[in-house]
Amino acid sequence: MSREPDRSKPPRLAFLRTADGGRGDGPQPPAANLAPPLAANDNIHIFRYNHIQMEMTMSLDRSVLAFAGIMVLLSVVLTAFVSPLFVWLTVFVGLNMLQSAFTGFCPAAMIFRKLGVKPGCAF
Repeated sequence: MSREPDRSKPPRLAFLRTADGGRGDGPQPPAANLAPPLAANDNIHIFRYNHIQMEMTMSLDRSVLAFAGIMVLLSVVLTAFVSPLFVWLTVFVGLNMLQSAFTGFCPAAMIFRKLGVKPGCAF
C-alpha cells in the first residue's frame, strides 16, 4: 500500500531547526513572507523568501578582515619558524585593527579602495 505525500504544505528541510525540536508541527513562517514558488512539479518545491538577500561579492570590509587574518597567520608562522622577532608584526596588525575600530582610519582599506574593491559598511 503506497502512501501519497501531503502536498498541502512545502516539504520540511531536514537541516532547519524549529521551535518544536525539528518535528515540523510547530509554528511555521507567515505566508506573507513567501514569494510564489520558483519551480514546482510532483517532487520538487523551491521557495524563496522576499526578505533574504545574499550577495557573494567581496566588499572592502571583508577584504580588510581577510588581509588582517592572513597577516596574523603569516606572522605566527614566521615567528615559529624564522625568528621570534616577527611577533612584532602580529602586535602591529593587532594595534592597527584596534585603532581602526575606534577611528575608522585603516591604511589597508585605503589601498584596497584604490585597487577598486567595492566599498562596504565600515570603510
